[in-house]
Amino acid sequence: MSRIREFAFAAIALLSIAATAGAGHLLDTGSGYQTGPLYVTVTGHNGDSSFYSTSGSIGLPPNYAALDGIAVPFMYCVDIFTDINVRGVYNADISTAGIINGASISNAGQIAWLIDDVGFTATTPDQQEGLQAAIWQQVYGAAFSVDSVNTGAGIYSNYLADIAALGSHTAPVSDVLWITPYDGNGAPLQGQVVPAFGTQIPEPSTIALLGLGVCCYGLRLRKQFA
Repeated sequence: MSRIREFAFAAIALLSIAATAGAGHLLDTGSGYQTGPLYVTVTGHNGDSSFYSTSGSIGLPPNYAALDGIAVPFMYCVDIFTDINVRGVYNADISTAGIINGASISNAGQIAWLIDDVGFTATTPDQQEGLQAAIWQQVYGAAFSVDSVNTGAGIYSNYLADIAALGSHTAPVSDVLWITPYDGNGAPLQGQVVPAFGTQIPEPSTIALLGLGVCCYGLRLRKQFA
């Protein structure tokens, strides 16, 4: 009977995840972030003048960012103009389809490639801030540029290296998790992207079918041992 009980509990857990695969997650931003100097320009904002932006990975060691209590090795922003507090804990939606706050992110495949292929090697502040700038460049396209005069030389050179390495590469959008956190009033905060870790969060239909299969197998075992 213990084996049947284990399958039943697994089925319940899987079906529970199916009901909340998109929403109801908890994001902890951890503590710490890089502080530049990174100056950028986004056409149509700030009078088209460059402005300073904190950047790089959010949630530096030893207090990493975490999703549903599981630490993520790094977390980058996909929005310059919305704020989020570090440290803070927020309810969040998770997408594996390149969606933040209900909208598709531009060049999500390119961002996924940067996270997959550059993220784990970006360990210094200059590397992390250069990567953040490269991610923003994908989001804002031709409207985005880095101020090479006021930005630190190391940050700028890493930014250029990341853009060159990216070239025409893309990765599956589902390789990473796209996070929309919310404040206490339900307003969306700064969107984040993290590497997928452990088992990726499946689509609800996939999880539901898997849960149904586990249930059926459990019933078969019960008949077998009855």
